[in-house]
Amino acid sequence: MIRSSFVGILYSLLVMVLRADGQSENASVIWHKRVARVIDIASNESNKKHHHKDGISDKTLLELLVAQARVGKLNVYSNSDNNFNNQITIPEITKIFGVEVDTLTEAYPKTEAGYFEKRNFDFSSIHKYRLLEEWTFDPHTGRTEIQITGIAPIREIYDEGGAFRGVQAMFWVKYNDARSIIARYEQYNPGNTIAGHIWRDYFSNDSTTGEVWKKKATRLVDFAQKDDNISHHLTDASEDTSIYKVISAAIKSGKLNAYPCDNNSLTTKLSYNSLQKIITFMDTFTVVDPVANVETLEIRHENIEINKYKILEEWSFDMNSGKTHIQIKGIGPLMEIFCGNCYRIGNKPLFWLRYNDIHNIIAKYEQYNPDNTLAGHIWHDYFLGDVKPEVQK
Repeated sequence: MIRSSFVGILYSLLVMVLRADGQSENASVIWHKRVARVIDIASNESNKKHHHKDGISDKTLLELLVAQARVGKLNVYSNSDNNFNNQITIPEITKIFGVEVDTLTEAYPKTEAGYFEKRNFDFSSIHKYRLLEEWTFDPHTGRTEIQITGIAPIREIYDEGGAFRGVQAMFWVKYNDARSIIARYEQYNPGNTIAGHIWRDYFSNDSTTGEVWKKKATRLVDFAQKDDNISHHLTDASEDTSIYKVISAAIKSGKLNAYPCDNNSLTTKLSYNSLQKIITFMDTFTVVDPVANVETLEIRHENIEINKYKILEEWSFDMNSGKTHIQIKGIGPLMEIFCGNCYRIGNKPLFWLRYNDIHNIIAKYEQYNPDNTLAGHIWHDYFLGDVKPEVQK
């Protein structure tokens, strides 16, 4: 009895630690991460570092931001931190972006006082910006939200010998404070917007129009354990049980509906007869007999492990608010296809399941697999790998 209570206390403490981390794989916890990305809005058309406004004069985004800051209509913050704690005063802004004074001693005859040349700050040299984003993910609902909170112009730093040393944020601006300025700038640069760069970061060169951009996309998740590379074990079960076995058992008992894999609308249910054939893996393949060297039919009817799954997501991006929503809509098991028993030639999707119908089953299964969860794989795809979702029509 004492031992049982002690174990319970240890478990409670472990849950508290995981929740404090904010990125635990406890399905009841909202995961959170602050992320920065760098975009380059240099004009692609003229290979110039500035952008033309109305054909009258060059106005870069930085010029518009600084102009509003100089008259007190925009708050800017120090680059010392990204929490918007240290506001920069108007005199400090003027000092940064006012007239620069350079001392030249080589190109001109030297005097005791030296030679001084005055020049204005070169706004056209600044074309990279750092965006600060807040990512939150709810494993229970399968919903991710990305909110842009800050934007900072970046300048390149060089040493006295002209060697590149890195980049530095000049100041931070709250994205909500700068939205109207960014929108005014982008009216004259519709093909080279901040929103467009962010969207293409998600989907390569994909583009869209309108104020709210939407896409359906899929990503691949592999549940294979690194230690055994086959299945995952429920610690309180008498035999090995994979997540696919849990799913198929729920389908067979009528507790879970499945939908055709060739349609991502998730509206038309698969019939019982169709499901029976899929779940039992009765498939006919044409293979080459290694002895007779002739084609023959092979009927495969076996209960193999399913480790790979395709995740169906709906993405929407509101360019005005700078907020992205990612909602998991469906999950589909993939069966690996082999040429005979030789080598893998691809993955065959079996069916779709609605995420809302299955997330409780997944959560129950993942209690015994806390290091290998669906939520964990998706979260790691965002930040630990170069994994981009595949756009679906």
